[in-house]
Amino acid sequence: MNNVTIEMAKRGDKKAQEQIYIEYKDKIYTFCFFRLNNRDDAEDLTQDIFIKIFKSMATFKGGNFKAWIYRITINHILNTMMRRKDFTELRKNTAVLREKDVIETLDIERALNKMPEKFSLLLILREKEGLNYKELSSVFAVPIGTIKSRLVKARELFKKFYGGKNG
Repeated sequence: MNNVTIEMAKRGDKKAQEQIYIEYKDKIYTFCFFRLNNRDDAEDLTQDIFIKIFKSMATFKGGNFKAWIYRITINHILNTMMRRKDFTELRKNTAVLREKDVIETLDIERALNKMPEKFSLLLILREKEGLNYKELSSVFAVPIGTIKSRLVKARELFKKFYGGKNG
C-alpha cells in the first residue's frame, strides 16, 4: 500500500479507503475465518475491523501499514473473544468443505486452541498470512529476537498438540 493512498485515506478520501479495503479485505476475512471457523461471524468481524481501521486512520503515524492493520485485527478478535461467552462454540462450527479438509481443519484448530493465544496468533500470522519478522515485531510490539524465540516455542507447541495428541 503506497503512502499517498494511506495519507488520502487518513483525510477521509472514500476512494483511498476503498483501495485499502480491496487490498486487505480477503486477508482479514481469511484470518478471521481461520480463527472463528464460521463464515457469517468472520464477515461480521471483518466489517467491524474495517470500521475500526478507518476510524483509527488518524492514529497511524507511519511505519508498516500492514502490521498496523494486523495489530488492530488481533486486538479486535481478542476483545470479541473476551466479550462473547459463546465464542468457543462458534469456533467449533466449520465451513462446508470436503470431509478430508474438515478433519484437517479441525485438527489444526484443536491444536491452535490448546496453545496460548500469543503463540497461536503469531503462528497464524507467520505461516498463513506470511508476515515477516519485522512485521510481526511491529504487530506484537516486541523485539525481533522475541518473535523468533516465540515462533520456535509456537512451532513446538503446535507439533505437540497437532494430530489429536494430548487430549
